[in-house]
Amino acid sequence: MSLKNNREVFSEVIVGLFMVAVLGLLVYFTIIISGIDVLNGKSKVPVTVLFRDVGGLKVRDSVILRGMTVGSVNDMRLENSGVRVTLLIESDVRFREGYRISVNTG
Repeated sequence: MSLKNNREVFSEVIVGLFMVAVLGLLVYFTIIISGIDVLNGKSKVPVTVLFRDVGGLKVRDSVILRGMTVGSVNDMRLENSGVRVTLLIESDVRFREGYRISVNTG
């Protein structure tokens, strides 16, 4: 193999490694931005709540129970009687009868 061929192979390997690194970063940031919990592996169940006023609530906002994040806001739809909010809550979270759900801003 000549020196020119070695340089070409080396350049191709470097470009290939760079592309793999860029693809890995793209996948990583896609997972982070979408909020998918890949490492924890907990399944989530949808819970629908009807609010009269959602304040500054946004899709992807955290759902917090006793100071711990247990889910996120998945969807919000305006209806005649208020705003229907769909939450994705970790499946091991149990709600008691009469549980009060509120929107806290700030």
